[in-house]
Amino acid sequence: MTAYYQFPGKASKSKYRKELLVWATAVRHHFWHASKECGDDEGEMKAIWFGILHHVVNEHEWLLNVDSTYGGCAHKLLSEENQCKLWLKKGSPACLSLRNIVEDKHLLEQLGQYTNFRYWFLGGFHSHMLMYAPKRYSFRFVGYKARTKLAAIDFNMHAERNQ
Repeated sequence: MTAYYQFPGKASKSKYRKELLVWATAVRHHFWHASKECGDDEGEMKAIWFGILHHVVNEHEWLLNVDSTYGGCAHKLLSEENQCKLWLKKGSPACLSLRNIVEDKHLLEQLGQYTNFRYWFLGGFHSHMLMYAPKRYSFRFVGYKARTKLAAIDFNMHAERNQ
């Protein structure tokens, strides 16, 4: 993945791209936050995910969520000093472009696949793997396969340990 979020479709070519790129990292982080906090519930993930549409226009509490419940941001109150991004105007073309991205039917169809948040676990394994097969050395296939298996055995032995 590139350093910035790639907006699909017309949003990447529109003249409002600069306004959206300011929010790109926050949108991506919000997606992973929704995946982590949903507790394997697709409806909950959708409700959290749609919250970004309110947050970017400086609404941090709203009456109805996707599931017809009260909604709100999980963060603390933001002061003017803490907010360095410019808020989007509700109903502006940039906000509508973001709405099209968030409500993309292909993304929403696959939302259930993201409810089982495992990123930290996989990242931990890849970091552990570097102890057994560092990238600065080349290994033959048999050696790399053996080192990968050793890393998996060692990682699994310590997976349930307390930090």
